[in-house]
Amino acid sequence: MRTTDELLQQLAFEVWADRAQIASIGSVEAPSDQLLAIAWHLLAAAENWLARVQGTAPSVSLEWQTPARDALPPLLEQVCDDFVAVAREMDDARLNAPVRYTNSQGVAYENLAGDVLEHLMLHGAEHRGQIALEVGRQGGQPAETEYIFWLRGD
Repeated sequence: MRTTDELLQQLAFEVWADRAQIASIGSVEAPSDQLLAIAWHLLAAAENWLARVQGTAPSVSLEWQTPARDALPPLLEQVCDDFVAVAREMDDARLNAPVRYTNSQGVAYENLAGDVLEHLMLHGAEHRGQIALEVGRQGGQPAETEYIFWLRGD
């Protein structure tokens, strides 16, 4: 299990990486439906997992959809605000507290908050990589969202 300080650092990275990768979509003249759907899913899933950690109802459906490009920035800001809210309330006790939630198929689960957040971060890395690949394929400039780059301030 990671420490609260390590988690806070990772959450700060997630905000930076999500902002950079969503911004990179702007370098594509006409993003494909697939690119927009992956970006939406990245943000919608983050919003859902963060809501679970906060004990609130998600405000965005997890169903895959293809949004208009201009729908991404408002959801990005909401997710970044949620990351900050979770970071502000996190301490070692909260990190190791159970989170009870129901998945998109209606099955109830319970995991530690730290494990849920770890999953969220790994899930984000997967989809940021897919976004980078699609941005490059579509003639744009993918963002460099490697963790070590963020640490070095590159």
